Formats: sequence, C-alpha cells, structure tokens
Amino acid sequence: MGLCDADIYSDSRPGCGEVVNHVLVWVRESADPAYLIRPQGMRWVLIDQIRESDLGIYSSFEAALNAIRPVLPIRDIAAA
Repeated sequence: MGLCDADIYSDSRPGCGEVVNHVLVWVRESADPAYLIRPQGMRWVLIDQIRESDLGIYSSFEAALNAIRPVLPIRDIAAA
C-alpha cells in the first residue's frame, strides 16, 4: 500500500495563525480517503476512515504517517 494524496484542512485563528484541523490521506487502493489524522492536544490521532475506527494515538505527525506506510525506522523519524 502506498500513499497517493493528502489534503490538509486548517483554520486561521486570531493570535494563533494557521491551525490544522485534520489531514485526509488517500492510498492507491481506494478512491475514498483511507485515513484521517487529527491533532488531539499535543498528540496525533490516526483514524481508519473506511472502517471508521481509531488506529492509535501518536506523539508526532511523522509517527502517525509512519503507521500508515512505514518508510524509515522509528529512530530515524525522531532524528529528522
């Protein structure tokens, strides 16, 4: 499974600048968005949009993306 496309949905808030609401991620195998990543406090929640279930809560956006399509070992993500 490979990532195909992504859309970032955000709001502008006075004094805060641009704030991310959520990110939709498409994979090659599906015409519909397969995953939704949204911030929750200082963490990121990964949701399976097709099965409508939470897959996990991650400390960084990169870790949530890595859960969808592992590319780098986790220690390399922390260094990036």
